[in-house]
Amino acid sequence: MDKAMRPPPSAELLSQMEAEGKALGDVPYQQNGTISFEFFLETTKIVTKYVYLYSKDGLEEDKLKRREFVAASKEPEFLKLIQLNMAWQEKTNGFMKARLYTALKVPKDVLNKSAHAYMQDAANRETFYNALGALRDELSGQQPQDLTRDQCLDFVRRIEAAKFADQQRLHELVVNKKIASHMIGMYVKCSKIKEFDTIFNETGVEQEDINRSMKKLNLLEDEEFKTIIAESKKKSEEFLASKKDETASMMQAAATGDAQE
Repeated sequence: MDKAMRPPPSAELLSQMEAEGKALGDVPYQQNGTISFEFFLETTKIVTKYVYLYSKDGLEEDKLKRREFVAASKEPEFLKLIQLNMAWQEKTNGFMKARLYTALKVPKDVLNKSAHAYMQDAANRETFYNALGALRDELSGQQPQDLTRDQCLDFVRRIEAAKFADQQRLHELVVNKKIASHMIGMYVKCSKIKEFDTIFNETGVEQEDINRSMKKLNLLEDEEFKTIIAESKKKSEEFLASKKDETASMMQAAATGDAQE
């Protein structure tokens, strides 16, 4: 269904979300003007849950179309679908979040201050993303696929090689004015999605399976993994340094932002 034709969240769904938020009790404000981390996390989980319940069918439909476009090498259609999908998700998430915190009478500036404070703390950030990841796994109901260490490392090598190839292509596109410089960030995101879609089309392995298995195997502390990432980073930095232009600087900034997400 076209994004513009998708119905808004139902009144019943919104009422359920608000009721679940109010069931948490009074808002626990801190002396520094933030809400408590526990309340911030629990309300974010509620928003995530109801955004998922509302959008799951549309997202699944888009994912199937996206992978068909990748398999058929229909890049313009793929890119357009990604942009529409991102805009729809951003709008949906913003609407649902505003709806819940308005119902709970949490001012926007307090919410923003709380989010900034907690996301700056490494321990809170890890707890936050782990909790949301576990919630999404629970909601999806999909049977996770456990990968071996060697499988994970092979995927990491493949992903890093694809990133470098896309980086070279992107630089050429921007320099030759075939893509606007302000679209660099979007291109990086789309390239990442495309590579994971290609992996699924060829192997049946989802991005979530790779991420979950890497965490389970504690691969971030694996020396071979660290070497792969370090070599890839060095190769990328050397390429961008060799160009010494504004486009390279913007690409570096976009790559850094994508890595932090």
